Amino acid sequence: MKKLLLTCVVFLACRGDFDAVDEDTSSEEGSSEVGDGDGDGDGDGDGDGDGDGDGDGDGDGDGDGDDDGEDWALAFDGEDQAMSVSIDQISLAPEFTVELSIKVEEGASFFGVLLDTRNEEVNPDNVTTGWVFFVSPSSRKLIFSYLDEETTSHQAIGPDTTGLGTGWHHLAATRDQVGTLSLFIDGVPVTEESTDTPPGVLSDALAVGRILPQGVGQGYWWRGAPIDDIHISSVARYTGIFVPSEPEQDADSTLLWRLDEGQGDIAVDDVAGIELALDGPTWVSGGA
Repeated sequence: MKKLLLTCVVFLACRGDFDAVDEDTSSEEGSSEVGDGDGDGDGDGDGDGDGDGDGDGDGDGDGDGDDDGEDWALAFDGEDQAMSVSIDQISLAPEFTVELSIKVEEGASFFGVLLDTRNEEVNPDNVTTGWVFFVSPSSRKLIFSYLDEETTSHQAIGPDTTGLGTGWHHLAATRDQVGTLSLFIDGVPVTEESTDTPPGVLSDALAVGRILPQGVGQGYWWRGAPIDDIHISSVARYTGIFVPSEPEQDADSTLLWRLDEGQGDIAVDDVAGIELALDGPTWVSGGA
């Protein structure tokens, strides 16, 4: 009889501990979205322990990895910071889309080159053939331009960007099959002026944050707003109003740099593993 009573006392004591753990687990389920895994525990297990399953810890489950799923972006000072890569010829014809996000910060003035594909071997001391996506340092207008070997500019001109509020903004430029360029800000068509363009290619190089030919146009280097999610596609994705969303790789994606590494001196493209070499820009948390 004494043995039976002792057994009942132990059982009730254990049941009380189990109920307490269950209550803690329930509270963690309410905030599981900010964890690393899919489960209810504090570790790597299926339950409340330290196993190898779906917990909210740092294990091998379905979590977001060592960076806790944090989004990152890259900030530029407009002086000597940029990203660049030498790549094989990637066609930007007959149609394509170039898009990325910038973060407008309180009191910050932003302008300069977002992306430049001109081949500096054509004429390293002057304008060269290729595409340039930039915010004009003088007018602060968003511009997407193609410069040919005769230095003729074919371009789409958008609005003054100084009126953009603080926070992340999606910028996009497209070229359709007949050569018409269009600009979009936050999913809204904003082209104020456009000239048809000849077919172009992504040359054999690409720069983000500066004019591609080294030492040219220092005043046009990007400054004042972090950059995130650079996506280049082989179709004109947008023709009218759309709702910007996080870019997803699909059959039409040519290059996609998510810029979520958060550390190091390279950024890797999701489509073909092409690496952007970072020369000075700073990783900042809280990407688009």
